[in-house]
Amino acid sequence: MVSLKESIDEKYGEKENESEDFGFIVFVSCSPEAKKGMLPPMITLNDYNIESFGDFSDLSSKIRNIRELDLTDNLMSDWSEVAEILLSFKSLTFLNLSNNLLNETFDNNSNQIKEKLDNANLPMNKLVLNGNNVNWTTVVYLVRKMPKLDELHLSTNNLGDPGNTTLEHNNLRQLYLSCNPINDFCSVSMNFLSNCSSLEFISLAECPVVRLPTVDDLSKVPTCLHSLNVSTTNMLAQPQCLHNQHACTAS
Repeated sequence: MVSLKESIDEKYGEKENESEDFGFIVFVSCSPEAKKGMLPPMITLNDYNIESFGDFSDLSSKIRNIRELDLTDNLMSDWSEVAEILLSFKSLTFLNLSNNLLNETFDNNSNQIKEKLDNANLPMNKLVLNGNNVNWTTVVYLVRKMPKLDELHLSTNNLGDPGNTTLEHNNLRQLYLSCNPINDFCSVSMNFLSNCSSLEFISLAECPVVRLPTVDDLSKVPTCLHSLNVSTTNMLAQPQCLHNQHACTAS
């Protein structure tokens, strides 16, 4: 099982006897992080087959400045491993977990994960979970632990209409729901997002959406919403839907 720790060591760690490969040529990094013996603030480890967190006991002081972590196209499937990342990388504001295997649901069997995150106040600004088959319940729980979250990407997750599930968040401004089987925009805007007071942009591109709120229901739509992407949806062929879209984003 490949761990995040091992992959960071492989790509960013110091290589023993590396000087033998270059003869007398010495490459010296002048970055402030390298001079302090720390890792760079942005780490990218795409397609490394990472499945677990690993033991960071000997690197704890070197990762405290990491702000962005891109783990696209790996094999993460256990949310408890993600919880370890969120809690151990104290400065992390951006996490990309696109195309992993995080389809586990937070339910009564997730006590271990909840114990880790219950008292967390995470500094995350941007979270990307595209292509994981996450569900609404898991999304709501995670986002509530990220009061500073500004941007959330949930495209290609097989998310249907959220029904009565609701999210309350005062800072979220951008939400990407493209390529999900969402039919009813009202269940998204008037139910799920009705308590997201700062929301400005929603993308429902390539979703089979066929209904927007009527003019009479606009008061239930987040008041800051001014941009709505419904490209390649069924609404484009319906003049009344286009009229409602204009009213929705102009309110």
